[in-house]
Amino acid sequence: MLCARTYAGPGDRIAIAHEPSYPLYRVAAWVTGADVGDESPALTFVCRPHNPTGAMVDLPAARPLVVDEAYFEYGGETALPLLGAGDVVVVRTFSKAFGLASARIGYALADVELAAELSARQPPESVSTLAAALALAGLEAGPPDVSATIAERERLADGLRSLGLAPLPSSTNFLLVPHERAEELYACLLARGLAVRPSPGALRITVHRPEADDRLLEALAAL
Repeated sequence: MLCARTYAGPGDRIAIAHEPSYPLYRVAAWVTGADVGDESPALTFVCRPHNPTGAMVDLPAARPLVVDEAYFEYGGETALPLLGAGDVVVVRTFSKAFGLASARIGYALADVELAAELSARQPPESVSTLAAALALAGLEAGPPDVSATIAERERLADGLRSLGLAPLPSSTNFLLVPHERAEELYACLLARGLAVRPSPGALRITVHRPEADDRLLEALAAL
């Protein structure tokens, strides 16, 4: 939201790479009064690793560019080397690998001048003292170890393939599983108390604990 307000306004365009993607990008464009489109954009958003496919997508050449690295810890690749070479902002969150989704806190990385411009436009009281304390505690604890999640992601992918499904390769903590009956499967799983996320023509499945993933595999095998 802050990046959109900084760069765009009524009459401008905001580009969203590799759509469909994180829905908030379109919300941010709507809030600023900008349109969504690829022609001469005032700002471009890219989610990398990508949501909902999980892919490590290519970085657009467009500038200004906001690279959403919400799933950075799982993929390991970053756009940070682009900082200082133009209008590039990298945004990250404590909601995923750090497990602090309820704190609603993240951070932006940019060169000094651009960071100052973003800071000057930051709304008052946008971060609570509790959220800030949780974020600092997370940073002090060191980088989160996501190796168990990555291992479970691959085990879950193998289990899905054993059922005849074809999960896409993922650099995140979820798997996208294309299926022509995705909405039907979503409803059936939800009725069994298993919540996955429907995506156009696919199911997005977050990697969970092994026993929970096994329960999901059993339910899918029965459908």
